[in-house]
Amino acid sequence: MDFSFSEKNEHYRARLKGWLKTTFPHEKSYRDNKTIEEKASLYRMYQKKLFEGGYAGIRYPKSLGGADGTLTEEIITMEETAPYARRFFQNVNVAGLSMALPTIFMAGTQDQKESYITNILDGTHIWAQAFSEPNAGSDLASLSLSANKENDVYVLNGQKIWSSYAQAADYGLVLVRTLNSKPKHAGITYLIVDLKSKGITIRPIKQNTGNSELNEIFFDDVSVSVKNRLGKENEGWKVALGTLGFERGLGDVRDAANFRMLFKQLLKTAIALENRQGYVVTDSSFKKELADLYIKMMVHRCLGRKSAYQIIKGKIPGPESSINKLLWAELHHEFSETAISMQGLAGPINDDSVYSVDMGFWQNYLLMALGLSIGGGGTEIQKNIIAERVLGLPRS
Repeated sequence: MDFSFSEKNEHYRARLKGWLKTTFPHEKSYRDNKTIEEKASLYRMYQKKLFEGGYAGIRYPKSLGGADGTLTEEIITMEETAPYARRFFQNVNVAGLSMALPTIFMAGTQDQKESYITNILDGTHIWAQAFSEPNAGSDLASLSLSANKENDVYVLNGQKIWSSYAQAADYGLVLVRTLNSKPKHAGITYLIVDLKSKGITIRPIKQNTGNSELNEIFFDDVSVSVKNRLGKENEGWKVALGTLGFERGLGDVRDAANFRMLFKQLLKTAIALENRQGYVVTDSSFKKELADLYIKMMVHRCLGRKSAYQIIKGKIPGPESSINKLLWAELHHEFSETAISMQGLAGPINDDSVYSVDMGFWQNYLLMALGLSIGGGGTEIQKNIIAERVLGLPRS
């Protein structure tokens, strides 16, 4: 598969890079010291400027606030804007841009598209994904949040967990149980829920990093109109698979750009430590680790582009996307572990001490990375998917 871009596409990339450099100032701080509220405010500012500049929703129609561009141009936009997005707001609305937006465009009614898509593209609304439950994580089809239908309203009762940035979100993508049946996925319905609705309680979860991006969401007799259903009743599993496919396919393009940025930062750290300690860059073991990281990073990038090109052709990435999920989690671990091992005696220092390296960025990053082998689908589950559905191996 040829991953090269045409001359026209590269001209588009050059124009976009110039616009980004002149539109957004550069921040020098390594540490993420912003509150959730500050991130949400920065996101809305950033996304509004993208929208006004014509760089939001590249492949979506102008009638819905898009630019009537191509998916190839959207891939280029995701690659070039990823470092800016990470710098400003740490992907506070990844659920809106990578999941809600393509899912509503794929499965939503015309009224839903007109009600939600422009407000996602211009930064007005922030979204959260509410799929997982305390007893339904990797086995998502076991979810039990009930939705009893009363006339034209679903009444929701139950709990969701691990919803990123839900405390700042306006709307949520919510999977509910509308029928107790076998197989389990046959009774799932997909709803758009206003997270400011009466009966919803959102509780941030304190993480090992000291931050609280993840949340529990409690639903107590929450009323949701049937007009907010995506797809048919009891057939939400099909729509959810599409959402997960978009998250992995287009999300991998964004993540690949973030990894390239991290690799550059890691090289700067290595050079700084060389000047300070006198051995990092010339040490053969660290050279090998850096080379291995780069190779794995490029494999992840190629697989991500392959998934994106499937979407260009109108397909949703299949079970092979689990390979990139494994690579994604491993890369996060290996980036942070390599950076910390380079630091020698300064490795355990996770603060703004004069002895710390990069203001403790990599130590904080490692704490965050520890949970990524669980988030988005556990490593063991992903390996089973690859074995059974990609390689065709028998169940053990």
